[in-house]
Amino acid sequence: MFTIFSKIRYRLLSPCERDYFEVVQFVKKRGGRTIDDGKMLRVQFDFRKKIIHLALRYASSDAKVFNQIFVRNEYGNLVRTFLNHYDGITPVKIVDIGANVGLTAIYLHSFLPVERYIAIEPAPDNFSFLKRNFMLNSLDAIEAVQVAIWSKHVTLQQSSDFRDGLQWSTTFIETDAVDKGSSIMGTTFPALVEKHCLDTIDILKIDIEGAEFEIFNHTADFPWLHAVKFLAIELHPEKGNILAIKELLKRYGFVLFDSGETTIGVNTNLVC
Repeated sequence: MFTIFSKIRYRLLSPCERDYFEVVQFVKKRGGRTIDDGKMLRVQFDFRKKIIHLALRYASSDAKVFNQIFVRNEYGNLVRTFLNHYDGITPVKIVDIGANVGLTAIYLHSFLPVERYIAIEPAPDNFSFLKRNFMLNSLDAIEAVQVAIWSKHVTLQQSSDFRDGLQWSTTFIETDAVDKGSSIMGTTFPALVEKHCLDTIDILKIDIEGAEFEIFNHTADFPWLHAVKFLAIELHPEKGNILAIKELLKRYGFVLFDSGETTIGVNTNLVC
Protein backbone atom coordinates (compact mmCIF):
# COMPACT_ATOMS: atom_id res chain seq x y z
CA MET A 1 0.00 0.00 0.00
CA PHE A 2 2.87 2.39 0.84
CA THR A 3 5.92 3.34 -1.25
CA ILE A 4 9.35 3.42 0.45
CA PHE A 5 9.06 7.21 0.75
CA SER A 6 5.60 7.03 2.25
CA LYS A 7 6.73 4.36 4.72
CA ILE A 8 9.41 6.71 6.01
CA ARG A 9 6.90 9.52 6.34
CA TYR A 10 4.48 7.14 8.08
CA ARG A 11 7.02 6.33 10.81
CA LEU A 12 7.50 10.04 11.56
CA LEU A 13 3.80 10.70 12.10
CA SER A 14 1.92 10.71 15.39
CA PRO A 15 -0.62 7.86 15.89
CA CYS A 16 -3.51 10.18 15.02
CA GLU A 17 -1.74 11.47 11.90
CA ARG A 18 -1.04 7.88 10.84
CA ASP A 19 -4.76 7.12 10.91
CA TYR A 20 -5.53 9.94 8.46
CA PHE A 21 -2.46 9.11 6.37
CA GLU A 22 -3.86 5.59 5.89
CA VAL A 23 -7.22 7.03 4.86
CA VAL A 24 -5.60 9.29 2.26
CA GLN A 25 -3.45 6.45 0.88
CA PHE A 26 -6.48 4.17 0.58
CA VAL A 27 -8.49 6.85 -1.21
CA LYS A 28 -5.65 7.74 -3.60
CA LYS A 29 -5.11 4.08 -4.47
CA ARG A 30 -8.70 3.99 -5.73
CA GLY A 31 -8.35 7.12 -7.81
CA GLY A 32 -10.34 9.15 -5.33
CA ARG A 33 -9.76 12.58 -3.88
CA THR A 34 -9.59 14.26 -0.50
CA ILE A 35 -10.51 17.75 0.62
CA ASP A 36 -9.14 19.23 3.84
CA ASP A 37 -11.29 22.11 5.07
CA GLY A 38 -9.52 22.46 8.40
CA LYS A 39 -12.27 20.91 10.52
CA MET A 40 -12.81 17.67 8.66
CA LEU A 41 -11.41 15.52 5.89
CA ARG A 42 -13.85 14.95 3.06
CA VAL A 43 -13.12 11.93 0.89
CA GLN A 44 -14.51 10.54 -2.33
CA PHE A 45 -13.50 7.16 -3.73
CA ASP A 46 -14.72 4.21 -5.77
CA PHE A 47 -15.78 1.16 -3.79
CA ARG A 48 -17.34 -1.80 -5.58
CA LYS A 49 -18.25 0.41 -8.56
CA LYS A 50 -19.98 2.93 -6.33
CA ILE A 51 -18.69 6.41 -5.54
CA ILE A 52 -18.53 6.83 -1.78
CA HIS A 53 -18.55 10.29 -0.19
CA LEU A 54 -17.60 10.68 3.47
CA ALA A 55 -16.96 13.43 5.99
CA LEU A 56 -14.45 12.47 8.69
CA ARG A 57 -13.88 14.71 11.70
CA TYR A 58 -10.39 15.68 12.78
CA ALA A 59 -9.42 15.12 16.43
CA SER A 60 -11.79 12.16 16.51
CA SER A 61 -11.91 8.42 16.02
CA ASP A 62 -13.45 8.71 12.53
CA ALA A 63 -10.23 7.80 10.69
CA LYS A 64 -9.76 4.78 12.97
CA VAL A 65 -13.30 3.62 12.16
CA PHE A 66 -12.71 4.17 8.43
CA ASN A 67 -9.51 2.10 8.50
CA GLN A 68 -11.16 -0.65 10.52
CA ILE A 69 -14.07 -0.97 8.10
CA PHE A 70 -12.69 -0.11 4.66
CA VAL A 71 -8.91 -0.67 4.92
CA ARG A 72 -8.83 -3.69 7.23
CA ASN A 73 -12.22 -5.01 6.09
CA GLU A 74 -13.56 -5.76 9.58
CA TYR A 75 -16.95 -6.91 8.26
CA GLY A 76 -15.67 -8.78 5.21
CA ASN A 77 -16.18 -12.18 6.85
CA LEU A 78 -19.68 -11.19 7.88
CA VAL A 79 -20.57 -10.35 4.27
CA ARG A 80 -18.96 -13.53 2.93
CA THR A 81 -20.72 -15.69 5.51
CA PHE A 82 -24.03 -14.03 4.77
CA LEU A 83 -23.71 -14.44 1.01
CA ASN A 84 -22.65 -18.08 1.39
CA HIS A 85 -26.08 -18.76 2.89
CA TYR A 86 -28.09 -16.26 0.88
CA ASP A 87 -29.02 -15.66 -2.74
CA GLY A 88 -27.68 -12.11 -2.76
CA ILE A 89 -30.85 -10.89 -4.47
CA THR A 90 -33.64 -10.92 -1.89
CA PRO A 91 -33.67 -7.56 -0.07
CA VAL A 92 -32.38 -7.78 3.48
CA LYS A 93 -33.20 -6.14 6.80
CA ILE A 94 -30.32 -4.87 8.92
CA VAL A 95 -30.30 -3.39 12.41
CA ASP A 96 -27.09 -1.57 13.35
CA ILE A 97 -26.78 -0.84 17.08
CA GLY A 98 -23.88 1.51 17.62
CA ALA A 99 -23.82 2.93 14.10
CA ASN A 100 -21.27 5.65 14.97
CA VAL A 101 -20.93 7.95 11.92
CA GLY A 102 -22.55 5.50 9.51
CA LEU A 103 -19.53 3.87 7.86
CA THR A 104 -20.64 0.28 8.49
CA ALA A 105 -24.02 1.08 6.95
CA ILE A 106 -22.37 2.51 3.84
CA TYR A 107 -20.03 -0.49 3.62
CA LEU A 108 -22.85 -3.04 3.88
CA HIS A 109 -24.99 -1.15 1.35
CA SER A 110 -22.13 -1.61 -1.12
CA PHE A 111 -22.47 -5.41 -0.92
CA LEU A 112 -26.09 -6.20 -0.12
CA PRO A 113 -29.52 -5.36 -1.57
CA VAL A 114 -30.85 -3.66 1.56
CA GLU A 115 -34.59 -3.35 2.03
CA ARG A 116 -34.49 -1.79 5.51
CA TYR A 117 -31.56 -0.47 7.49
CA ILE A 118 -32.15 0.84 10.99
CA ALA A 119 -29.10 2.70 12.31
CA ILE A 120 -29.06 3.26 16.08
CA GLU A 121 -26.62 5.84 17.47
CA PRO A 122 -27.17 7.68 20.75
CA ALA A 123 -24.20 10.10 20.86
CA PRO A 124 -25.36 13.49 19.47
CA ASP A 125 -22.16 14.44 17.60
CA ASN A 126 -21.80 10.96 16.09
CA PHE A 127 -25.46 11.01 15.11
CA SER A 128 -25.07 14.36 13.38
CA PHE A 129 -22.22 13.07 11.21
CA LEU A 130 -24.06 9.79 10.62
CA LYS A 131 -26.90 11.76 9.04
CA ARG A 132 -24.42 13.86 7.07
CA ASN A 133 -22.71 10.77 5.62
CA PHE A 134 -26.03 9.15 4.75
CA MET A 135 -27.10 12.34 2.95
CA LEU A 136 -23.80 12.53 1.04
CA ASN A 137 -24.45 9.01 -0.28
CA SER A 138 -28.18 9.48 -0.94
CA LEU A 139 -29.10 6.87 1.68
CA ASP A 140 -32.19 8.77 2.74
CA ALA A 141 -34.17 5.55 3.19
CA ILE A 142 -32.05 4.49 6.18
CA GLU A 143 -33.97 4.86 9.42
CA ALA A 144 -31.58 6.76 11.69
CA VAL A 145 -32.64 6.61 15.34
CA GLN A 146 -30.95 8.54 18.14
CA VAL A 147 -31.47 6.31 21.16
CA ALA A 148 -29.42 3.99 23.36
CA ILE A 149 -30.33 0.31 23.59
CA TRP A 150 -30.41 -0.63 27.25
CA SER A 151 -31.89 -3.12 29.73
CA LYS A 152 -34.83 -0.83 30.52
CA HIS A 153 -36.41 2.50 29.65
CA VAL A 154 -34.10 5.00 31.34
CA THR A 155 -32.38 8.38 31.07
CA LEU A 156 -28.66 8.18 30.32
CA GLN A 157 -25.67 10.48 30.41
CA GLN A 158 -22.81 10.31 27.91
CA SER A 159 -19.35 9.39 29.24
CA SER A 160 -15.86 9.38 27.70
CA ASP A 161 -14.02 7.37 30.35
CA PHE A 162 -13.77 4.10 28.40
CA ARG A 163 -10.62 3.01 26.55
CA ASP A 164 -9.14 5.93 24.57
CA GLY A 165 -12.04 8.26 25.33
CA LEU A 166 -12.60 9.05 21.66
CA GLN A 167 -15.96 9.02 19.90
CA TRP A 168 -15.87 5.32 19.02
CA SER A 169 -15.46 4.53 22.73
CA THR A 170 -18.41 6.60 23.96
CA THR A 171 -20.33 4.96 26.79
CA PHE A 172 -23.45 5.86 28.75
CA ILE A 173 -24.41 5.74 32.40
CA GLU A 174 -27.80 5.92 34.07
CA THR A 175 -28.77 9.25 35.60
CA ASP A 176 -31.70 10.75 37.48
CA ALA A 177 -31.08 14.18 35.98
CA VAL A 178 -33.07 15.16 32.92
CA ASP A 179 -31.11 17.66 30.86
CA LYS A 180 -32.61 18.10 27.42
CA GLY A 181 -29.25 19.27 26.14
CA SER A 182 -27.15 16.31 27.23
CA SER A 183 -29.34 13.42 28.39
CA ILE A 184 -30.06 10.46 26.11
CA MET A 185 -33.05 8.18 26.26
CA GLY A 186 -32.44 4.47 26.68
CA THR A 187 -34.88 1.84 25.49
CA THR A 188 -34.95 -1.93 25.24
CA PHE A 189 -34.33 -3.98 22.14
CA PRO A 190 -37.77 -5.66 22.32
CA ALA A 191 -39.33 -2.16 22.36
CA LEU A 192 -37.29 -1.23 19.28
CA VAL A 193 -38.40 -4.41 17.49
CA GLU A 194 -42.03 -3.70 18.28
CA LYS A 195 -41.86 -0.02 17.30
CA HIS A 196 -40.27 -0.81 13.92
CA CYS A 197 -42.40 -3.92 13.25
CA LEU A 198 -39.42 -6.23 12.77
CA ASP A 199 -40.60 -9.80 12.33
CA THR A 200 -37.16 -10.93 11.08
CA ILE A 201 -33.69 -9.38 11.13
CA ASP A 202 -31.26 -10.68 8.54
CA ILE A 203 -28.21 -9.03 10.11
CA LEU A 204 -27.95 -7.60 13.62
CA LYS A 205 -24.74 -5.68 14.27
CA ILE A 206 -23.92 -4.63 17.84
CA ASP A 207 -20.93 -2.50 18.82
CA ILE A 208 -21.83 -0.47 21.89
CA GLU A 209 -18.73 -0.35 24.07
CA GLY A 210 -19.84 -2.74 26.79
CA ALA A 211 -23.54 -1.94 26.81
CA GLU A 212 -24.07 -5.39 25.26
CA PHE A 213 -24.10 -6.56 28.88
CA GLU A 214 -27.12 -4.33 29.49
CA ILE A 215 -28.90 -6.01 26.59
CA PHE A 216 -28.07 -9.60 27.51
CA ASN A 217 -27.66 -9.57 31.27
CA HIS A 218 -30.98 -8.56 32.81
CA THR A 219 -33.61 -11.05 31.71
CA ALA A 220 -33.76 -14.83 31.54
CA ASP A 221 -35.23 -15.02 28.04
CA PHE A 222 -34.45 -13.29 24.75
CA PRO A 223 -37.22 -14.33 22.33
CA TRP A 224 -36.19 -11.69 19.80
CA LEU A 225 -33.03 -13.72 19.11
CA HIS A 226 -35.26 -16.26 17.34
CA ALA A 227 -35.81 -13.59 14.66
CA VAL A 228 -32.11 -12.86 14.04
CA LYS A 229 -30.41 -14.79 11.22
CA PHE A 230 -26.88 -13.37 11.37
CA LEU A 231 -25.20 -11.54 14.21
CA ALA A 232 -22.03 -9.43 14.34
CA ILE A 233 -21.15 -8.30 17.85
CA GLU A 234 -18.06 -6.73 19.39
CA LEU A 235 -17.66 -7.95 22.96
CA HIS A 236 -15.81 -5.87 25.54
CA PRO A 237 -14.23 -7.98 28.31
CA GLU A 238 -13.57 -4.91 30.48
CA LYS A 239 -17.32 -4.60 31.01
CA GLY A 240 -18.35 -8.18 31.77
CA ASN A 241 -18.14 -11.89 31.09
CA ILE A 242 -18.00 -12.34 27.32
CA LEU A 243 -18.09 -16.12 27.62
CA ALA A 244 -21.51 -15.87 29.27
CA ILE A 245 -22.86 -13.99 26.25
CA LYS A 246 -21.34 -16.49 23.85
CA GLU A 247 -22.89 -19.41 25.76
CA LEU A 248 -26.25 -17.66 25.75
CA LEU A 249 -26.10 -17.18 21.98
CA LYS A 250 -25.19 -20.83 21.49
CA ARG A 251 -28.28 -21.85 23.49
CA TYR A 252 -30.36 -19.94 20.96
CA GLY A 253 -28.83 -21.88 18.08
CA PHE A 254 -26.01 -19.59 17.01
CA VAL A 255 -22.75 -21.01 15.69
CA LEU A 256 -20.05 -18.47 16.51
CA PHE A 257 -16.62 -17.58 15.19
CA ASP A 258 -14.31 -14.65 15.78
CA SER A 259 -13.23 -12.31 13.01
CA GLY A 260 -10.88 -9.58 14.16
CA GLU A 261 -12.58 -7.75 17.01
CA THR A 262 -16.00 -9.03 15.95
CA THR A 263 -17.80 -12.22 16.90
CA ILE A 264 -20.00 -13.47 14.07
CA GLY A 265 -22.99 -15.70 14.70
CA VAL A 266 -25.14 -17.77 12.34
CA ASN A 267 -28.55 -18.84 13.64
CA THR A 268 -28.80 -22.50 12.63
CA ASN A 269 -32.51 -22.50 13.43
CA LEU A 270 -33.10 -20.04 10.58
CA VAL A 271 -30.16 -20.53 8.21
CA CYS A 272 -29.39 -23.78 6.40
